[in-house]
This record gives sequence, C-alpha cells and structure tokens, in this order.
Amino acid sequence: MAAPGTGMRCLAPLSHFDGLGSGFARGSSLSSRQGSLGVVYVVGAGPGDSGLLTLRAARLLANADVVVCDEAVGDGIRGLIGFGAEVVPVGGGGQRCEAGRAGTVQVLAEAAARAETVVRLIAGDPYVFSEGAWEARALWARGVPCELVPGVTAAIAAPVLAGFPITA
Repeated sequence: MAAPGTGMRCLAPLSHFDGLGSGFARGSSLSSRQGSLGVVYVVGAGPGDSGLLTLRAARLLANADVVVCDEAVGDGIRGLIGFGAEVVPVGGGGQRCEAGRAGTVQVLAEAAARAETVVRLIAGDPYVFSEGAWEARALWARGVPCELVPGVTAAIAAPVLAGFPITA
C-alpha cells in the first residue's frame, strides 16, 4: 500500500538505519508488519510558512486521523490540518530530554494502534537535530510502521528568502 500522493514508502527496521540518515530501505512493504496498526508519518514544518510546506506534507495533514504536533508549529501550518482530525500537542520542538521524547513516542504508538493515518508534525526540520530520526527509530523498535517525509529545510529557505544565493 503506497502513501497518499506517492508510489513509495521509506521504511526501515533499526538494522537498516545507521543513525546518520544514510541507511533507509526504500520501497518496503508493510503488509507483513502493519497488521491493524496505522502508519506514522514524521513531517517537518520547515521554515514555518505554510506556503513553503511540501505538497506531500500538506496532503498528509489534510487527510490525517491524528496529528501529534509540536506546540511551536504556527497557526498557518496548523490550519492545514483536516477537519475532524485529533490534534495532540506535545513539547515545543527540539525536545532534548529522553522523558519528553519517550512520552511523544508513546503518544504516537498509541495513536497508530487506533488510527489509520498519524502525522508527527515537528517544528522546523526534524532531521537536522535528529528528533525525527530518533522518534522513527523508537517507533520501528516497537514495530510501528513509520515513514520519514523530508521537507524544505530552513537552512536553505531562509537565506534564499532574504535574497542571498546559496552558491555564487
């Protein structure tokens, strides 16, 4: 089963993930692992402007049953969450303590157990400081299907929006 708007999944068990983002298995099938669990999509809010969110992220937000959302995500992006979706606020992005991360993973696992589509919406770029990767690895360790959804990184968008080219 493909993710909405795509023909591919980006799923990996812990043995295929080296912690640096270079070991993802692509095109994996969920049929043997998914069972009755929903899928958790780890999505970054990027620079914070809803116009800079990827189309894929916007589609996932519009169709999610549950959105586990950093409190730091702005109202413009929150406005893309579909009517009727359950919104669960969690710590404000860049959670650095194990208790906060573990609590978020618990919320995600519980939501996946009862929902078809769960979006973990992280403020900023969830793969720059490893929040998204850490949470995904913890979900995979629990057997919860999880897909990483890369987006526009603020590291590129901010200078470009200010009129500075990345390369000269």
